[in-house]
Amino acid sequence: MSEASGSRDYDDIYMPTRPQQKAISFLSLPFCLLSFLGSAAIVRYVLKDKKKSAYRRLMFSISICDMISTCNIAVHPFLGPSDSIRAWVYFVGNDATCTVLGAIGQFSWSTHLYTASLSYYFLLTVRYGMRDEVFARKLEPWIHAAIMMWSFSTASSGVVIDAYHESETSPNCWVSAKPGEDCWNDSCGAERLAWIFGGIPNVFCLLSVTINNILLYRYVRRTIVTSQRNARLAEDRMSKEFSQRDLSMADMKESLSPVSKQDAPSPQNKESGGKKPMFASLRGTRKPKSILRSSDRLWERVRQVGIQSFLYVSSYILCFGPTVIRQLLDGRGVEKTEGAGKIFLPLLFIQGVLLPSQGIFFCIIFFRPKYLQNRKMQPDRSRLWAAISAMKVEKKRALVIREPPKPHRRGTDHGLKAVDENQEMADADVIAGAGLRLSEVSDSSSVDSVMPSVSSRVDTTSNQTSSPAARRSIISILSGASNRRSTASSFEERTATSMSCSSDLKLSNLSSAADHPEGSSSHEASESSDTKGTFLRVDGFDIPVNSSLYST
Repeated sequence: MSEASGSRDYDDIYMPTRPQQKAISFLSLPFCLLSFLGSAAIVRYVLKDKKKSAYRRLMFSISICDMISTCNIAVHPFLGPSDSIRAWVYFVGNDATCTVLGAIGQFSWSTHLYTASLSYYFLLTVRYGMRDEVFARKLEPWIHAAIMMWSFSTASSGVVIDAYHESETSPNCWVSAKPGEDCWNDSCGAERLAWIFGGIPNVFCLLSVTINNILLYRYVRRTIVTSQRNARLAEDRMSKEFSQRDLSMADMKESLSPVSKQDAPSPQNKESGGKKPMFASLRGTRKPKSILRSSDRLWERVRQVGIQSFLYVSSYILCFGPTVIRQLLDGRGVEKTEGAGKIFLPLLFIQGVLLPSQGIFFCIIFFRPKYLQNRKMQPDRSRLWAAISAMKVEKKRALVIREPPKPHRRGTDHGLKAVDENQEMADADVIAGAGLRLSEVSDSSSVDSVMPSVSSRVDTTSNQTSSPAARRSIISILSGASNRRSTASSFEERTATSMSCSSDLKLSNLSSAADHPEGSSSHEASESSDTKGTFLRVDGFDIPVNSSLYST
C-alpha cells in the first residue's frame, strides 16, 4: 500500500498474515489471566498479612503495576484503530482508544523500575548489611515518589503531544509516528521520544538488575566458601584441643590410679563398682558435633536471599528480553529488510507468551520459601497442598495452653511444700521459746502475771518469725487469754482433764490449727453444739481452744 508523494510506502514493511495475526492475538490471553491471578495473590497476601517490610511493599507495588500492564496487554489486539493502514485483524477501536492504551502502556514501565529497585534492595540488605528499617526509612519513600512521578509525567505528556499510535510490527499502541506521515530518518522525532520514554529507562533497569545480581552472587558465594573454610579450620583446631585434653586426662587418671593389686578399691568404691567418682563426670564429655552444621544454618538465609534475587532478575530478563530485542530491531529498520518475517514472527510469538507472564513467575518466586518450608515440615502431603497452603495467610490465634500453675519462685510444688513445713516448724520453735504454753494461759489467776512477760517476749519474738501465720497465732493466744479471764471458772471446769494430759503441748499445734481450721491428717478441730468453745483434737485428746483463734 502506497501513500501520496512524500509519504511512506508500507508495502515493504513486514506484517504477519491474517491467520498469524489471529493466533498472536489470542495467544497471550491465558497467560494474561494467570499473570493477573498471580499478582492478585501477592497483593492479597501482603494486605492480609500483618507483617510489613520494605520487600513486601516493593512486591506489592510491582504486582499492582503488573496487573495494570497485564490488562493492557490483553486488550491491545482488539482496541486498536480499525481504520488504520497498520490495523490488525481484530482491531475495533479508534485513535482515542489507541491513545489510552499507549498512556497505560507507558505507565506500565513502572514495573521495570520497581524490579530494578528490588534488585537494589537485595544488594543493599544482603551485600552491604543495611537493615530493612533503615532502607524503609531513608530510601523507600524516595523510590516510590521517583517512580510514580516519572510514570505519570511521561504517560500524560505523551497524551498532550499526541505521541501514541499503533505499532508497525506488533498489535499494540505506543510511541510511534503517525500512519502515513513522512518520518524517514526520524524527521518527526518519534524514535528520539521512544528512547526517552522507554529506551533509556529500559537500559538502566537491565544494567541495574544484571550488575546487582552479579555482585550479589559473588558476595554470597564468597561468604559461603569463606565461612565453610573457617568452620573447617575451627573444627580441626577443636579436634586437636580435645585430643590433647583426652591424653592429659588419661595421664592424670593413670597417675592417680592404683599401680598394684594391694591398692584395692575401698569398700565404698566396691559398692559403686570400683569407679572413681572424680572421673565420673569426664566420661560424659564428648567431642561437640561438627560446627559446619551451625555454619551452614547461619549462612543458609544469605544463600536463600541470593537465590530469591537471582530468580527475580532472571524472570525479569526472560519476560522482557524478547520485547526489548524486537523494539531495538524495529528502531533500526530491520522490519523493512527482506526476510524480516523469519526474525519478527518468532519474536512475536515468544513475546505473546513471555511478556504477560511476569506475574506468574513473580508469584511462584514470592511463595517459594513458604512452599519449601511446607514440604519440609510435612513431606507426606502433596505438592498441591503445599502450594495452596503457602498462599494462605496464617491467622495468629491466641494460644491457650492448659498447664498446671507455675511453680513458686522458691522452687517446685513439692519443694514449696517442704519449705512451708520447715517454716512452720521454725515458727513453732520461736513461739515456744517465748514461753507461750498452754500451762501459762490455762490458769486465769496467772493471766495478769503472764501477760506482761508475754507481751515483752512477743515484741522480740515476732521479729524472728518469718511466717505471718505464726504472728497471728501469738496475737490470737493473747486475745484468747484475755477473754478467758472473764470466763475462768467455766474454762477451768472444761479444761481440767485435758490440761493434765497435755501440759507440755507447745503452741505450734495451735498455730497449725489456726492456719488449718478445717483440720488435716494430724489435726482436727470440731465444734460442739452442747458446750461453748472450740475443741482441738490432738492424738485422741480434745483440747479446748478459744474461738478467737480463728478470727484472723
